[in-house]
Amino acid sequence: MHSTTREKPSFPASYELFSSAFKQPDPPLVKAEFKCNWQQHAWSSTFSHISSGYLYHSPTHSKVRADASYDSSIVSSLFDYTITNRNNLVWNTLFTIEPSVSAAPKIWTGFVKPAWALFEEDILVKSNAVFAGVVDDRWLGATASVSSCFRVLLGLNEDSTDSVAVEDRV
Repeated sequence: MHSTTREKPSFPASYELFSSAFKQPDPPLVKAEFKCNWQQHAWSSTFSHISSGYLYHSPTHSKVRADASYDSSIVSSLFDYTITNRNNLVWNTLFTIEPSVSAAPKIWTGFVKPAWALFEEDILVKSNAVFAGVVDDRWLGATASVSSCFRVLLGLNEDSTDSVAVEDRV
């Protein structure tokens, strides 16, 4: 019989919150070069939109690519962080096939404020993340967690707005 029981990693006494041995650990480095699957369900009173896709995050190449499929459409968006404008908008190439896979593909290019920030492995160090305790993750078991400022992780500053800005390149 296959066992799914995991041996829980032991954490030092310094990780126990509210203990006399607690010491704030330094923020860890993260794996910044990655790819992952994602699923999203966005809705409001006027629509329901379910999509899934794949995300490629590469600080080495200064690019993020997001592929998605939904309602018989295929979309791929490539953000090139080596090309920015004076407003810190990022060059984007958007490839779409819609309203169905039999449609001719369309390509749009221009500057945008991406919804996904390109980050390096030291993002938690740079954002002064703090240890938030050991949590029991459903898939990983006992896991050390950190907390950081959301605006810093997205690369937003006090002067920026949360809306997506679009500017065509001439």
